[in-house]
Amino acid sequence: MKNALLAICFILIGNVAIAQKKKSTAKSKTAAPKAVILAKDESNNLQAEYLNQKIYIYLTNGAKKDTLFTRKTEVAVQADNFKMNEIKCGNKNLYMFAWEETLNKKSELITENGKVNGTDIWDLENKKNVLSNRQKVSNYEEKRYLSRHKDASETISKKINEGRLFTLLTNGDVTLTGKNGSDKYTYNAEENEFKLVKPTPKKTTPAKRKR
Repeated sequence: MKNALLAICFILIGNVAIAQKKKSTAKSKTAAPKAVILAKDESNNLQAEYLNQKIYIYLTNGAKKDTLFTRKTEVAVQADNFKMNEIKCGNKNLYMFAWEETLNKKSELITENGKVNGTDIWDLENKKNVLSNRQKVSNYEEKRYLSRHKDASETISKKINEGRLFTLLTNGDVTLTGKNGSDKYTYNAEENEFKLVKPTPKKTTPAKRKR
């Protein structure tokens, strides 16, 4: 009788151990993904991280992290494709964050290759976004079935060109170039934002009247 009870106890203990092992394995499989550090700037207490299709920019103070801003992306951003640095605009020190998303999507129906360029300029002192720009350029193909039986299909191809190309000039001005031409912006310290520089109208000489 004692032997039988001992055997039952060993079986129960073994079952509990197996159940606990299964639980711990399941927990490890569903562990939350960790953020990837893209860049750090300790002199300005800044840290850039990437998690769940988003860029997070933090202002750090020891272990404390306050979110300056976030940006959603189409694909993952690698550390090599992310830059952040101070820039001089007039007499003001601003901060620029820039990244590139490499598009290389391929599925049964959709193929897309290209890139997305994102740029944000911030006044860190006042925690203000003074300029934000996004540009996407890609080659896109989509296979569309012409009937529910999927016995015939067509391929739609197009070039995507969304947004405008950002260029930072040596004097701190910015140009944004798109389908309709290029616009120049200069930083206005009083309003703490980039303002469109309107072209100076050309002077026209009045035509001489014929006598």
